[in-house]
Amino acid sequence: MVGVEHDVIREIEKQEGHSFTQKAEKFLREALKDKNLSQLSTEIKEALFIPGGIADRIAKSVRNINKTQLRKQFNQLKNVKHKVKSLSREEKLNEEVRLELSRFAYLLAYTVNRKVQGRPLFDKDLYMLISFLIKKVKDGTREDFELFENFVEAIIAFHTYHHED
Repeated sequence: MVGVEHDVIREIEKQEGHSFTQKAEKFLREALKDKNLSQLSTEIKEALFIPGGIADRIAKSVRNINKTQLRKQFNQLKNVKHKVKSLSREEKLNEEVRLELSRFAYLLAYTVNRKVQGRPLFDKDLYMLISFLIKKVKDGTREDFELFENFVEAIIAFHTYHHED
């Protein structure tokens, strides 16, 4: 990692919370105060996606995710993406997309307390982070949605890398 990303990760580590995901959520809440995702600094955007960055560290620390459920949730997000494609990058998300994002959030919430063979289907801290980001994205543009979707995709990719089971 380059020095800039180290600074972002160090700032996240200073946050209160018992997990890296909680710390990242608090950091992003502060960074996104009165902003949309597309308005984050370049340093933070880069830190979201790079190996050793935010998505990677979240994925590494999160174990309470059923891989089938993870793929199912991501497929739902991909369905929303198809509706967003018709918008220009700066165009605000329309009502249909905002409703689909709300649906994605409540279906994700449903999986948090479900268990299969005693294992939760989805991590609560990760749900809290994603639901916060959904609220920010719903008031944003196609560009905000794309950053959100890429961030979720990066978490899934890094999770698959770190956890074989």
